[in-house]
Amino acid sequence: MRLILDPWSGYVSQIIVDPRLGNNINGKFALDFSPNDLTALLHRSSEFNHAKYKSLLSLIKEEEIIEKNLKFIEEISKNLIISLKRDPELSTKKTLEQFKLYSQYLKSNRENIIKQFNLKPKAHWKKNDNSFSIFVNDKMPVSNIKLSFISDKPEWVSIDENYNGLVDKNEMKFFSNNEDDIYIPATIYSNRIKVTNKKTRMHAQFDIETVNTKFNIITENNILPNKVIATNPFSQKNFVIKNKNVNGVQKNKFNKIIINSKFINENNYKLLSGDIKVESDLVFDFPVKIMPGTNFFIKEGKHVIFKNRLIANGTLKKPIIFKKYDVSSKPWGTLALVGTNSENSELSNLTIDGGSGGKYKQFFFTSMLSLHNTRNIKLEKIELSNHSLFDDMIHLVYCENIVLNNLKLNYALYDAIDVDISNNITIKNSQFIEPNNDAIDFMESTALVESSSIIGSKDKGISIGENSNILIYKIFLKNNNLGIAVKDKSIAEIVETRFKNNNIQISAYAKNWQYGGGGTVNVVNSEFESEINSLESSNSSKIYIDNSAIDGNRKIKGKTVFIDNHEKKDEKYKISHPMSELIAL
Repeated sequence: MRLILDPWSGYVSQIIVDPRLGNNINGKFALDFSPNDLTALLHRSSEFNHAKYKSLLSLIKEEEIIEKNLKFIEEISKNLIISLKRDPELSTKKTLEQFKLYSQYLKSNRENIIKQFNLKPKAHWKKNDNSFSIFVNDKMPVSNIKLSFISDKPEWVSIDENYNGLVDKNEMKFFSNNEDDIYIPATIYSNRIKVTNKKTRMHAQFDIETVNTKFNIITENNILPNKVIATNPFSQKNFVIKNKNVNGVQKNKFNKIIINSKFINENNYKLLSGDIKVESDLVFDFPVKIMPGTNFFIKEGKHVIFKNRLIANGTLKKPIIFKKYDVSSKPWGTLALVGTNSENSELSNLTIDGGSGGKYKQFFFTSMLSLHNTRNIKLEKIELSNHSLFDDMIHLVYCENIVLNNLKLNYALYDAIDVDISNNITIKNSQFIEPNNDAIDFMESTALVESSSIIGSKDKGISIGENSNILIYKIFLKNNNLGIAVKDKSIAEIVETRFKNNNIQISAYAKNWQYGGGGTVNVVNSEFESEINSLESSNSSKIYIDNSAIDGNRKIKGKTVFIDNHEKKDEKYKISHPMSELIAL
């Protein structure tokens, strides 16, 4: 087996080797099976099964992958016959028969897969002394559970994940919201076990079977429902869960309850407030709301990680603070938003002080504030200081539609903001003071940097590399070693920006040969001021400066720097950039 491990997204992917088509026609299709111990372990995970089922259904229904392959087999048949006639080792007749058989396998598998996804899950419920339980014993899960009550109804219900009869801090409450019924917006799977008839483990193929699994439900005042209705999330069909006196096992540690985020409302958030001591890694898989004035005291190397939506809106008078456990403590780890479930998070009026980075399971964090594989995030009025050990104050990787507004990043140990392989990133109204490396570093990204000041960078004010496309609008760059660097097939469009006393105002060059060239810089309606305005461009790069004022001597390095000698004109420049609609010129 071969694996690909990505420490930025956290994904571990198996490279499929020698996949085999099932050979059942009009028989039972093995929806879950495993050729090795790794996939047998993965099948114990409800999250793995849920993702696998969704992908499988999408491939069959939306992408019509089987129909496309059947059509492909039909289209190549004529050419295949011609090729087979020239092959002395293969029988034309047997090979064509084998392809026809494969087509039958595909059709049969499609029908059996769809049939299984449309089945009603095997589920029951029964009353206990102070709670009730739902039992699931099927490959299909139970989702969006609706509880009906005869007269009195509770204000809330909760899934007792550790079976201790209490609603613990990490267990969510689901509220009635003045409706007649209460919904539990969750998907629950039965436990999986592996079975095989092989007497040795060598080359064994395991079947994956389900066992009757119990989920305990706690209600306010122990009020029990008279009717339980649920949904098959794949067929979207509702069904009544019958009351029956059955028994089952507790869910195992791999069997996570999956919260359906689109049904989450304000009452379903876990609320955090007051002083919170973080003595071990604090990881949230469910939506969280942090109240204004909350203080996190974080021990050395420990992380605070949110894998679901986070609402953390402090106020000017009551900011939300993340800091060291005490004055003598060594740096803590990272504050992170991880994964697509964390999309639409909001953070404002935060103070983040004394963090660093580090590892958490399969993740690697290089910054004090980390955003990995997420989108539609707003960060506003955040001050970061005193980060250490690792590269960045803020690191974005595999992100989309992120707004960083009104940030203060002072004296970064290395880079203040590092943006990797991300799109539609907006950095505006922010202040960067004397980072020891770059203020902002882009790699394979599209972004807008607007209305911000960058002062005293020991290396680059803005570094634009590895095929990035960046729009820079109304930026003030002063006393940086290098104002703006553009390299490796990147494009920078610079509008109404002021360069003052940078050792090198702009440099365009090739650094990594894999990208096949240097950078392109278009400057318009801007100002350069220095005793010596140094502009550098390699042969594979270009710098165009138009309608801009240059105050001081010029030091031009390279033959591809093109300057319009006219004085600056009050003309509007038409921006050609993916994010240009964000600016009203």
